Amino acid sequence: MAHLRIRKQDIPIITFCVGIFVFPYILRERILGSLALINFLVYFGLIYGSQKNVLILPTKYKKGIFNAAVWFCYTVVATFLLFYIKGNEWSSVRRILLLFVYIFPAIFICTKIVDVDKINRYSDAWLKVLQIVCRLMCIFWILDKLLGNTIQNLWVNVYQSNTLLSLIRSGRFVSFYGHALENAAFFLMLLIWTTIKKDEYGKQNSTYILDVFTALFGIAICGSKSGLMLAILLLLLCNIGLKKAKYMIAILVLFLGLYITGTFDLIISRIMDGLAAGDLSTARNSSLETLMLKGIVDFKMMEGHAFKYGDVAMVAALEYPFLQWSFVCGIVFTVVQYLMYFIKPGVQVLLSKKWSVFICMLVLMAFYNGNNGIVSFNDDLLIYSLNVWLITQVAGRRDEG
Repeated sequence: MAHLRIRKQDIPIITFCVGIFVFPYILRERILGSLALINFLVYFGLIYGSQKNVLILPTKYKKGIFNAAVWFCYTVVATFLLFYIKGNEWSSVRRILLLFVYIFPAIFICTKIVDVDKINRYSDAWLKVLQIVCRLMCIFWILDKLLGNTIQNLWVNVYQSNTLLSLIRSGRFVSFYGHALENAAFFLMLLIWTTIKKDEYGKQNSTYILDVFTALFGIAICGSKSGLMLAILLLLLCNIGLKKAKYMIAILVLFLGLYITGTFDLIISRIMDGLAAGDLSTARNSSLETLMLKGIVDFKMMEGHAFKYGDVAMVAALEYPFLQWSFVCGIVFTVVQYLMYFIKPGVQVLLSKKWSVFICMLVLMAFYNGNNGIVSFNDDLLIYSLNVWLITQVAGRRDEG
């Protein structure tokens, strides 16, 4: 990847990064209220990139009629379902705002970057920002431990969140970005993108081992069981073979060092608690079974239900996105969402036959299907879509170039 120097053509990726990493949803919500659901900077960057012919929106494809048709059909059908489905007690204004949360991020899935050079620059910029963000979070965690959780408690006071307070008390890391799982997602993205750089670009990645260490350390302090399992799986699958033996040896040494220093103790204790309770899903499966037997939770094709965010059992039972979407928006809406956000990009990358990139995408998909982030009212589906967009562009770049 080329050394980064800011140009006008870089403004879209810069605004994407500022919109996601400098003004996260949890901060915007404190300032803007319900309008925080619209990430103005990200959509400005998209429009700007289209106007400057850096990004090709699906409506501007000359050779991509099928892709444009897919995006158009999805948008029409998903919007119709979002407004048609009753039972979830959303107002019309709320549904309009949710267009920006549930439906508009799909435009990234169907947008192209004009040439290989810009694909390389954008993916490199995304990785560099992730490196900065994740390293800073690790540094602040260390400082926070020295200061007796002063920094983490600051975020609790700023965001007025009892959830963040309970996470701190349980030993899980919260930050400027809020919930421990939001932080774990960024650390996993760092691992994904540094792996893509190492395997796809065929150049020496001098920061790879440091990035792996940062990602593993970060996921561990966040206490994310699924994050750590997926990170291990990615490292194993993407470092097979004699040519990558040096990386595997270094990674094993890192794991041993982190284990000896007790970095994984929080995750190990959470796993042991799950085993003792007979439910590794943090009571999700048992809660779902109980609520379904009581008739409180059921799923209908074209009808939603009111989601009780204050009900701990319901939140746990419907933690997985396909369950919560099905409960709140109906099964048909859920199928439409999965076809656009998971099946379409997954098939694209699979057909590229770039296996390391495909593994990285599957890990990203698995993580976001392991918690309710993408169905919550925040930036998670947008962040996921930006990552998938860049991954599909990297996977197809040689065919384009």
